[in-house]
Amino acid sequence: ELDAEFFARFGVEDGELATFRQNVRSQMERERDREVADRFRSETLKRLGEANPIDVPQSLVARDADLMAQQMRQNMMMQGMPPEQAETIVPEAFTEDATRRVRLGLVLSEIVKREQIAVEAEVVRAEVERQAANYQDAESVIKWYYEDPERLQEIEMRCLEQKVVDWVAGQAAVKEVELAFDALMNPGQTGPDAKEEA
Repeated sequence: ELDAEFFARFGVEDGELATFRQNVRSQMERERDREVADRFRSETLKRLGEANPIDVPQSLVARDADLMAQQMRQNMMMQGMPPEQAETIVPEAFTEDATRRVRLGLVLSEIVKREQIAVEAEVVRAEVERQAANYQDAESVIKWYYEDPERLQEIEMRCLEQKVVDWVAGQAAVKEVELAFDALMNPGQTGPDAKEEA
């Protein structure tokens, strides 16, 4: 039953259906915007790597593949896989992905250097605050990021990567595609003609 008690469970203090609907709409719009940005970023980076088929040092590929295999083994053991079974996960299974990652890393580094792209401290701070906003004690999360240079560097690298994506997007022809909300949020699970304002 849609009553004040129901709405209160979703943070609607005035108990009004209109407020509840507005909150749901706002949340869906935030999710949509985040998904669109994530997809755009992923597609841009994928195409950037494909457009620059440079040879990459095999030592870097081997190191990256080994790291990816280690991470997969740890994840699988955390999910209950026996260690002896996790040891069957070998770096060679990640060579293709590692090659793509190394190639993309080299291309991004070259663009950053050539175009003199840098990330300002305010941009990093805004991203840290955005990440922290997902938690109840946002101030503690912000402090947690700033206490460890490696954690902060991850955020800086993500911001730098985003600046490169923005730069690439400014150089490229970008085609907009209209999708229904469900098609955007659940790719491959809706019909091909699902078209609605997203």
